[in-house]
Amino acid sequence: RIYDVHIVASTGGTISASPNSGMSGTEVTLSNTPATNYRFTSYSVTGATLKSSNKFDIVNSDVYAKGNFEYVDPLNPLGLPPYTVQLLYKSGTRPRERYGTFTQVSSSPNLWNWTYNSSNWSAALFNDTNLLQVKGANSTNVTNMSSLFQDCTSLTSVALFDTSAVTNMNSMFRRCEALTSVAAFDTSNVTN
Repeated sequence: RIYDVHIVASTGGTISASPNSGMSGTEVTLSNTPATNYRFTSYSVTGATLKSSNKFDIVNSDVYAKGNFEYVDPLNPLGLPPYTVQLLYKSGTRPRERYGTFTQVSSSPNLWNWTYNSSNWSAALFNDTNLLQVKGANSTNVTNMSSLFQDCTSLTSVALFDTSAVTNMNSMFRRCEALTSVAAFDTSNVTN
């Protein structure tokens, strides 16, 4: 007897099965395509048991497969908590702890999360010569970023920030000689 693999509609993307039918013992491989601003997380399968992350065998019944996807905020693709920035530092160094809380994410690469629960990030990370990159940020509702990275002489790139509430960016990147890449910022409310 031939059994079918039924694809159940998913929010955030689509999946497909190859083959989409077969006799008992047929191996089926699932693949996925996330929609814009979504990431794939897992498959849910009824009528069979996954034997790897995306494969199962048909066993004497029709199978129902669904893809699970999660929304990814385009301004915070790392899913960082509020008022948090992920930073890459030179190997073997520590952040210059001036304001907020630093938590090491990994030692190789040397990643740190910096959290400063305030809408005023003025001069909070300045003069940190070991800072290499800003990997991501959840800066929703931050209004002041003046001199935020001033004198960060090793800083080479800055990922996208939510700057929709920012009114002050004065000297945000002053004397950042190594800086070669900055994501686009929303400066519609910036007055300084």
